[in-house]
Amino acid sequence: MLKAKGSSVNVENTYKNRMLTNAVALRKTFSDVLALLMKPGQKDLIDQSLLVLLQFFNVDRVYIGHFEEEKPTFTFTHEVTDEGIISMREDILTEMPKKDFPWWIKTIQEGKDIIVDDVDEMPAEAIAEQNIVRVQNIVSLLAIPIFHEGIANSFIGLDCVKEKRKWTALDIENLRILTDIISIAIEREMAHGMMEH
Repeated sequence: MLKAKGSSVNVENTYKNRMLTNAVALRKTFSDVLALLMKPGQKDLIDQSLLVLLQFFNVDRVYIGHFEEEKPTFTFTHEVTDEGIISMREDILTEMPKKDFPWWIKTIQEGKDIIVDDVDEMPAEAIAEQNIVRVQNIVSLLAIPIFHEGIANSFIGLDCVKEKRKWTALDIENLRILTDIISIAIEREMAHGMMEH
């Protein structure tokens, strides 16, 4: 097999540089979130942590949704947005009937990620979900389950409004790592009955 001289070395170096840059940025973000969560008596720790994620992932909105098995509804308990992005949490993302969004709820309950590079290409069974994200002008989104005592009853999501995004395996893994830390604060809020604020 013929190769252009040095091309494989350049590709490998570029890949290594990208991985190293990600590792450094992830470590800093991890440290920033952990430092926030360790502050005693600090208010809005989760929202502050979500702001760090908003910047790290360079997205327009970061949120947490929560549902309970015995309740027929789910709600978005936390949300932060980039400048110029309208929050919908108080208006339409509260006490939403689970039965109206079966694809989303089932996917999260099964412990699966929701990866949408292009809202226009969501599966046919996700028509209700597609409609609600279109109302919010979302063009791409990524949501992963948050587990409490082994059960997926919450999720954390990243939304892109300004431009579409192709989510990478690195994006997904980074979100999982950071969610593991934030879930500690979520559990603490749930234990104190403060999940809704």
